Amino acid sequence: MHTGYKEIDHLISGLHSGDLISIVGNSGTGKTTFLVNIAMNIAMEAKQEVAFMSLQHLPDQLGFNFLAVVGNVVIRDIIRGYIRVAEWHKLTKAACELMGSPLIIGCAPFNSVKHLIDEVRKIRQTKQQLKLLIVDSLGMLQLHDRKEYAEGLRLLKQAAMELQLPILLSCTVKTKSFKKDNKTVIRDARYDVIDTYSDTAMMINLKSSDFTVPHSRSKCNKSRSDLERCFVGQAFPGPVVNQ
Repeated sequence: MHTGYKEIDHLISGLHSGDLISIVGNSGTGKTTFLVNIAMNIAMEAKQEVAFMSLQHLPDQLGFNFLAVVGNVVIRDIIRGYIRVAEWHKLTKAACELMGSPLIIGCAPFNSVKHLIDEVRKIRQTKQQLKLLIVDSLGMLQLHDRKEYAEGLRLLKQAAMELQLPILLSCTVKTKSFKKDNKTVIRDARYDVIDTYSDTAMMINLKSSDFTVPHSRSKCNKSRSDLERCFVGQAFPGPVVNQ
C-alpha cells in the first residue's frame, strides 16, 4: 500500500503490515497535516479503510483539517470564516466526499497507550478491512519519562504486528536548525527510543524544505512552496497505487 508521496514510497517501499513508522519533528511543522494527506490519499483515492486516532485535536479542529485537504482550501480561511462562494462549493463537495469515504476518525481522550490499543482492537473487530492506523500524537499520552515512552512505543509495535496493520505515528521532538548549512539536527533523548522501536523514522522540517529519512540517510526533496501548500491544507498531487 502506497502513501501517495512518490519519493517517500520509493524510499520506504510503501506501507507494510506490522510496520511502525514514526513521523518526528518540532511543534508546528505540519505533522498532522502530513498525516491527514496520507489518510486522504489512501481512503479516498485507493478506497482503503483508514483509522485516524487524534490525541491532540477536538473533532471540530480535526474536521477543519480534513476539509481543507479534501477541498483544497487554506485552513486559516476556514477557521476565520473568510470563505468565498467558490470555496464554499469546494467545502460542500469535500464534506460529501468525506462522508462517503472509508475513513474512521477517533478523538477520544485516551489516557494510555493500552487504552488506545484496546479501542483500535474494537474497531478492527467491526472493520475487518482496516488497512492503516494513524496515531497523532504520542506526546499527548501520559508518558512521564524515557522508560514509559519506550514502553509506549513497544506496545504500539506489538499492536502493529498483532493487528497486521502498518501504524503511522507522529512524535514531537526538539530540533535545532543551523542557518549556515541549512541543516536540522534532532536534539531529544527520546529520539533514540523512537529509532529503536520504529521500522522507519522520518523527520518533517518546513524550514529546511526536506523530508529526511534517518534510517536510509537519504533525502526526499520537496520545494518550500510544496511544503507550505501542505501546511495550509492542500494535498500533494500524485496518484495512489495499490500494491
